[in-house]
Amino acid sequence: MPFRGFTEAKHNDGALNDLETRLKNTFNQVKSSRILGGSLLSGVSLKSTPSESPYPTYGINRFLLTILDNTAIKANTTLKVRTSNTFREGDETTDWASGGSATDTASNIASYFDDAEANLAVNSSGATVEFLPRSISSVLQSVSLEDFDGFGGGTIQPVVKMSTPDAALFGLNEYIRFGPSSISAPSDILPGVARVVSKSADFGATGMNVFIDSFPSQIRNNLYVYKLTRNPILGVSSGSKYMVLNQDRPSKIWSEAGSGTLTLLCDNDCTVDLWVF
Repeated sequence: MPFRGFTEAKHNDGALNDLETRLKNTFNQVKSSRILGGSLLSGVSLKSTPSESPYPTYGINRFLLTILDNTAIKANTTLKVRTSNTFREGDETTDWASGGSATDTASNIASYFDDAEANLAVNSSGATVEFLPRSISSVLQSVSLEDFDGFGGGTIQPVVKMSTPDAALFGLNEYIRFGPSSISAPSDILPGVARVVSKSADFGATGMNVFIDSFPSQIRNNLYVYKLTRNPILGVSSGSKYMVLNQDRPSKIWSEAGSGTLTLLCDNDCTVDLWVF
């Protein structure tokens, strides 16, 4: 019966039966997932990167400019290129010429902007011009035109230029981070993890362009590339599951497939307690 403003309500038998069924199913799922038969690993140290990197970057970012119609390019159009430490601009007619074909025009632009003092590596392939920084001390920031008639352009591409032997050591889907040549404290390395999505030779055939899915927001000059450290959990097979019960600092943690042992990667050094099952 109602009591002090409360309304009496009854659950029907069907609702109670459904609750009982769901509880049994949940228990069976937990039991079948082997959580009850797992074990605790306390104080597992996970490392994000080694303390040093032998892989310098030779310029960061790339821009492709395509000549769609050389006859449509307006006289005296100004092309400007800016990096983190240099700036170079050139006018059509005065500094570079709209040639007799789209290929000739691309070659003329590349010849003018490819300049060691401006720290730019610019080459052409057919009707397309590739703009890259020339050294580790530079990041390509923008390529702009006063008038885009006759041109086709896109956006700055997240590319790391590396030596060809170094780039060969980085596989597709490799996880990487950026920092100085050596790390004395975790804060020395830039936050965030990137992933290698493709590789190709640069237009000048002087190195390899390593394309990644994104750059950290704090990208800057004089960076080295770090491979993420693989942390094998000894005695735990790769088919095992795990739960992170506790960690001493924020860090994203994930497993890597393909080895016989459970192997974890992380984006920050940390110590964790794991439940493996």
